[in-house]
Amino acid sequence: MGDDNAEELNQYYEPWEFDNEALEHLHNNDPHLDSLHMFSGTRSSPLKVDWGKEGSAISNNTHLTSLEIDQFALRIVGDREQRYAERNARNFYRAISENKSIDWLKMEGCIVRDLLSMKEVFSILTPTLQNLCSLNVRDISLDCEIMELLARGCTSKLRCIGLNNCEGMNTEIMTKMVEILTANQNIKELYLNEYDMDKEVAVILGNGLCNSSIKDLHMNGYRCSDDYDRAIGSIAEGGMECIARCLSRPNCLVEEIYLHDNHISIEGGLCLLEELSENNSLKVLDLYGAVSPRFGNRIMSSYGWETFFDLLGQIHSPLHTLNLGDNTIGDDQVDCLVEALNSMGSLKNLNLEDTGISSSGWKTFFQSMQRPGSVLGRLRKLNLEVWRLSPLKDEGLIALANCLHGNTSLKRLHFAYIYSGEKDEVAMAALSKALYDGSSIESIYNSNHTLSEDIRFKRRRPRLPPDSIVTIPKSKKAGLLQSLLALNKGKNKNKVIRQKIIRYYYSDDNNLHEITNLDDEVLPHVLSTIGKTQINVASGQSAFDLLYKIVLGSPSLFEINKVRKRKRRT
Repeated sequence: MGDDNAEELNQYYEPWEFDNEALEHLHNNDPHLDSLHMFSGTRSSPLKVDWGKEGSAISNNTHLTSLEIDQFALRIVGDREQRYAERNARNFYRAISENKSIDWLKMEGCIVRDLLSMKEVFSILTPTLQNLCSLNVRDISLDCEIMELLARGCTSKLRCIGLNNCEGMNTEIMTKMVEILTANQNIKELYLNEYDMDKEVAVILGNGLCNSSIKDLHMNGYRCSDDYDRAIGSIAEGGMECIARCLSRPNCLVEEIYLHDNHISIEGGLCLLEELSENNSLKVLDLYGAVSPRFGNRIMSSYGWETFFDLLGQIHSPLHTLNLGDNTIGDDQVDCLVEALNSMGSLKNLNLEDTGISSSGWKTFFQSMQRPGSVLGRLRKLNLEVWRLSPLKDEGLIALANCLHGNTSLKRLHFAYIYSGEKDEVAMAALSKALYDGSSIESIYNSNHTLSEDIRFKRRRPRLPPDSIVTIPKSKKAGLLQSLLALNKGKNKNKVIRQKIIRYYYSDDNNLHEITNLDDEVLPHVLSTIGKTQINVASGQSAFDLLYKIVLGSPSLFEINKVRKRKRRT
């Protein structure tokens, strides 16, 4: 989505709910209804509303800023219904065109199937186009006339434009697209998803990027999870090279490149990284399943991956997000991968899900990450959800836990693990120890107090299909892990450490004697902090229980001098 206010729709009506209730909210100019998603379902269609009478519900609404329109399927019987449906569709789009508040518009599919041409739709919507900050269309047929309408309608307000999976994408259409980008230097985001782009079209796009102000380039593909032959998204040989050469030029402003599931070929991937070594602006690079996908026809050799990672390590731009998931990276390439990642000083987010690395390969990976100056000391988010191919086993998980011990940067971790009987407790204990090493107070201080957000610890049951996963089972170890993650969410890390010491370390009766050895100046503060501590989730013990044990075990600390005289009140 091109606009932040449309990333999450505040009000969402199902097809069968778009009736009097939805119209009432529109007519009442409900301030909470700033986003609306309209599409046809099995029971209803927005075109069943008489927009000749109800059009003012949209045209007069001043709070509606985001509008998403999916295909309007409507069963029509006879010429009379056909004429009514066409007239009603025109009234619907006229109502939209009269609205002055809509600045985000997405249209998907055959919006008015067999009723109006897209040329007529865009002609009606010209006033709306002139007011948009973001325009995204999908699954429509493009021609030069439609592109001319878009060129005339789009103004300097436009910041994002997308033409996704549209029929007719050829050199003429791409030329018109580049003219729009060149004429409007305020457009920062470009979406060209789900295309099998030939070389000639890619060459025009590459040359156009150098003369535009595009910062976010989205060229993602689509792949059906159960049928790779149904994949959509590729760039012909030579096309990716031209786009890559554009990215190396000083006047290219692209900061984010998304090629998720877009097969750019092995040669295209190597050429892209070679040219990116001259780029000084790139911040995000998404190559998920783009270079050598696991279900593709071509597998990159070990020498190819060595060259790939050598080129990756030469990128000197402020790259903070890298996605290499779903590529055939194997155990033999782990050392090259680690070397490349360690050389990327600005990297914060790393995705290595569904690669070909086995559990022993992950062990080598994490052992290398324990060295001083490794990239793990800078990462904030790490995704290792590799359960579909080669899930983490004990050796890999223990090496991961050792890396987490003392880490002060990583906040979010995604990974998966196959549970097998008693080893469940071993796996969770390894992670818990990374967050709380209770062997001593000093060890607790040196534990991990940062990892807190959205850790995914999943299991796969043997009797369920491979794609069936369930969340971690409830157990004592699991409860301890979740409690530690919740504690780590605290912003004051000194307080987090104190909470861990009081909740878990001193809840062990064998450690209570250490309190009696504290200095007299420190002891009152410790007791005060214990009194303010919440209930220990792991043991069910309250703060007052702990204070009672302290008093019971060391009564000499709390003896009252009965000889002392009371001071007389003045």
